[in-house]
Amino acid sequence: MAKVLHPLCGRTMLGWALHALAPLEPDRVAVVVGHQGDDVAKAIMNEAPAGLPVLKPIVQEKQLGTGHALMTALAELPALPDEDLLVMAADHPLLESEMLMTVLFSHRDSGAPWTMATVQLDDPSGYGRVVYADDGSVDCVVEEADCGPEESAITEVSPLIYCIKRAEVEPVLSDLDDDNAQGEIYLNGAIDLIEGVSAVRLDVEAAKQVNDRVQLAECEGILRQRTNDRLLREGVTMIDPARVYIDVDVSVGTDCLLYPGVHLEGVTTVGDGCTIGPDTRVIDSQIGDWCVIRFAQVVGSEVGSGVSIGPYAYLRSGCVIGDGVHLGAHVELKNAIVGRDSKVPHLSYIGDAELGDDVNIGAGTITCNWDGISPEKHRTVIGDGARISSGTMLRAPVTIGEGAFTGAGSVVTRDVPPGALAKGVPAQIEEGWADKKKGEDG
Repeated sequence: MAKVLHPLCGRTMLGWALHALAPLEPDRVAVVVGHQGDDVAKAIMNEAPAGLPVLKPIVQEKQLGTGHALMTALAELPALPDEDLLVMAADHPLLESEMLMTVLFSHRDSGAPWTMATVQLDDPSGYGRVVYADDGSVDCVVEEADCGPEESAITEVSPLIYCIKRAEVEPVLSDLDDDNAQGEIYLNGAIDLIEGVSAVRLDVEAAKQVNDRVQLAECEGILRQRTNDRLLREGVTMIDPARVYIDVDVSVGTDCLLYPGVHLEGVTTVGDGCTIGPDTRVIDSQIGDWCVIRFAQVVGSEVGSGVSIGPYAYLRSGCVIGDGVHLGAHVELKNAIVGRDSKVPHLSYIGDAELGDDVNIGAGTITCNWDGISPEKHRTVIGDGARISSGTMLRAPVTIGEGAFTGAGSVVTRDVPPGALAKGVPAQIEEGWADKKKGEDG
């Protein structure tokens, strides 16, 4: 996998870079791609914030270094008048818009042809060291592989974040060469050729680069903490924030209580006053207000308000759950619509089905939605107020009318009229049974 496609808290590294750029309102954004360029181009389409003017990716056929990458981009980008270029790598996922703005504003205030970000690190391993001239400008950046003893002792380093005046810097790029330990064309090499390069120091997190899975996990942990801290300040309670995993684009309402083991992923919204967890995963779903979801998984579904789900329930894609519904232990739903105040308390499978309001499903009920041959699943429709007894098999396609009943252990193979009783194997229909029963019971 291309490095910049690895996900952190619901975004790829490239996605984090694009979102950091958006508040700067750039005139255009060019992404230089190499390995797995087609996949990177798809990620740009999927993750670029609305309104960010991202151009068609620029392909660097041979990855010959950062300087070569910039030259490749500029060869395809017509120059704009008085153009400032913000140059950055996409493998610094902790970069925030404020950091990039600091570099941009410092660049414009100083009037320097080249402004670079620097960071002071206790352990500078892996980074180019910043060397200053006597006048306080940057003299050069020495890559670690080329450092001698003096340069190795320097703790001020250069993450790849620059702002440059294109008209002054572009002519110099053609003089770059690959005469270094890595045999690459370093963009930092241009600093040797330009007078008056300025530096602006950023927070340590600006330098955190991802080059292996350890660094990937470390950066994801920091991003997750940022999200959790924001939600805590907005009125969300977490029993143990270190064990709550929330993607960056998830929305959680006020007065929600999140137990350990909660995963809220993708494009998920949770309303106010919900209790989620322990050990619950919600993916690309909308949860209403005052819901309780315990030991459950909800994927690609819409859940109304005042709904209780679990323990050990599984809502697969395509479910729409009305207000006040109860889905209990070991219940699985798929592509199902469940009306207001209906109940599926335990041990049932409801797939490709539509349940009306105030329906009760007994334990062990199954909608038998596939005949083993047809390419499509068959649908079950259950009317308002119907009562499905335990162990009922509903062989779809089938419709259970409003207020109808089934007997325990029935196998229903044909439609049941409103108010009728279906019982037996295969089920026999007794019409008018519900009204008769009501009369007997007063």
